[in-house]
Amino acid sequence: INVLLSEDMCSVVEARGAKPKKTAIINNYAWAMSPHSTVTKSTNGPIRFVFAGNVGRFQYLEKVLRVFAQLDPSAVELHIMGEGKAKNQLVKLTEELGCRHIHFHAHQPSEIADQFIRTCDVGLVTLAPGVYKYAFPSKVWGYMAANLRILCLVEENSSLAKLVSEERLGISVDPSTGETELEKRIESFVRKIQTNRTNGESASGKHKPEYAKQKWIELFELLGQEALQQ
Repeated sequence: INVLLSEDMCSVVEARGAKPKKTAIINNYAWAMSPHSTVTKSTNGPIRFVFAGNVGRFQYLEKVLRVFAQLDPSAVELHIMGEGKAKNQLVKLTEELGCRHIHFHAHQPSEIADQFIRTCDVGLVTLAPGVYKYAFPSKVWGYMAANLRILCLVEENSSLAKLVSEERLGISVDPSTGETELEKRIESFVRKIQTNRTNGESASGKHKPEYAKQKWIELFELLGQEALQQ
């Protein structure tokens, strides 16, 4: 049996000739959430974007930083929380660009990270070209659980982009998009969020925390039934 995170990953496994008896697509759980959190999002000031997780070479963050450097610092700020091989290089790039609205934070325990993420408006998910075939970032579910909109940098034909579009979670932009066009897309997204703020609207919480757990239970029940029948 194969347990994978997306249809894209299933396609890769099948293309390599694997023929499992059963394939199940089950996403990871969101990180630990604070059930009685009193954190509220700001209704004024810059729109706060957050990237939480591994700051590595597959996250394609350099392009994002260059684009954010061109955005109005009174309208947006970007927070990058986590550690990884690319972090020092990205910190250096941010200093070279003279960006005071891009902030780096050390890795935090899940509950502290959750509290901070809940103060933000948009969760950032980025993947280097082609990586979507082999990975589905679990941070997506954490952002959804924290009631954030999502900005994805991922191929339009990916399962992740389809999820964002179909569930109206935010926007996804192909990583091959030029920096000028990406800047325009983000500016448009920010204006929409600002309008929603004015109207008192927030991201709709569509995360179902028990979904993955239930899928695992169903899978093990099925395996148990098959074993008894043998």
